[in-house]
Amino acid sequence: MASTLAPPSPTRLSPTAPAIETPLTGVHATAVETLPAVATPPKTRAPHRRARDPFIDLVRAGATVAVLSVHWLMPQVAWDGSTLSIGNSLSEGAGWLVTWVLQVLPLLFFAAGAAAGLERPRPITHTLRRRLPRLVLPVLALAGTWLLAALLLPLLGVPATAVERVIRIVPQPLWFLGVYLALMILTPLLRRLVDAVGWAAPVALTLVPVAVDLLRFTGVAPQLAWLNLLAVWTVPYTIGLAYARRGEPRLGARTWWVTSAVALVALITLTTAGPYPISMIGMPGDAISNLGPPTLAALAHGVLLTTVALALRGPLTRLAAGPVRRAVSWVSARSMTLYLWHLTAMFTVVGVALLGLGLEVPTAWTPAWFAQWPLWCAAAAAVLIALVRVYHRFETGPVRR
Repeated sequence: MASTLAPPSPTRLSPTAPAIETPLTGVHATAVETLPAVATPPKTRAPHRRARDPFIDLVRAGATVAVLSVHWLMPQVAWDGSTLSIGNSLSEGAGWLVTWVLQVLPLLFFAAGAAAGLERPRPITHTLRRRLPRLVLPVLALAGTWLLAALLLPLLGVPATAVERVIRIVPQPLWFLGVYLALMILTPLLRRLVDAVGWAAPVALTLVPVAVDLLRFTGVAPQLAWLNLLAVWTVPYTIGLAYARRGEPRLGARTWWVTSAVALVALITLTTAGPYPISMIGMPGDAISNLGPPTLAALAHGVLLTTVALALRGPLTRLAAGPVRRAVSWVSARSMTLYLWHLTAMFTVVGVALLGLGLEVPTAWTPAWFAQWPLWCAAAAAVLIALVRVYHRFETGPVRR
């Protein structure tokens, strides 16, 4: 099944496939052992450090939960005894609005950038030796488990066509590893840029996706579109670096509210005037996807989400350090495992319900769908927690100093 989990070319979108986007979940837990404070004077290059930054932890954890929620909202699944059809519930009704709220890739790149900015600068070879095992081992565990499942499930009576369909979806989120590794390699350069020009760095970097989309949609160089797979996500990543290394701008929250208002106007203008679709993920029938490859609309949406989060940093920090502290800590420590296995949990519940119990997934946006969705999510959450208990050990793998 084609899916924008692995950003496809628009011509490969399946009319029955749910467009599921992937976050950079797992970066925070695997990338940083300590998260220092960020309340640093703008000209200071080495911010004061402490054990954790509750705001960054909350951004990561909240974005992780948002990813699970939006992916579990999507499937419109039916089984007729021989064919497994999978649609996307968010392609109907007000589903596009859900994508504006829950497509949170920018927040995860922002958190990854902040984590990188708060770490002690080290040679990239050292960074790769330390982080790669904690990124690769969980992926190998997922791949090995599904290779075994592909052999065993048909022997247990699961239709081979259903197994084949699911196996094509499960590994698709892994494209984010390439983007994250590229940003990791670029971090020393981006850090120096932030140290040199401060908050002007992410502003300047927005010019690259602007140029790419102009060349793409004017037909001058449409083949350059895939450069935005890195260029768009470099912007929120660099915002995170600037947040960590340069502290708040002089006007504080007022700066962020103004910027978010400008980003919202830009997003509405881009999706209204075109050629950008209104959904922030790829949808069946759309000529292009805002994420495959990322577009200016995705960039405006990313700036909007990131600046709103920064504007709310004060209350979010208090929330993270208080009522939700334990929940944030639990999710933060397991985010990559949650991300890698949440689709498996969803397919397990859907498979048992449809193939084993003969149940049906209600039509999207009907009263039955609204009534049953919490139950489907609760079942998927229970399966996911069980999977996390088994596979979390790979996320905590060897730590190399």
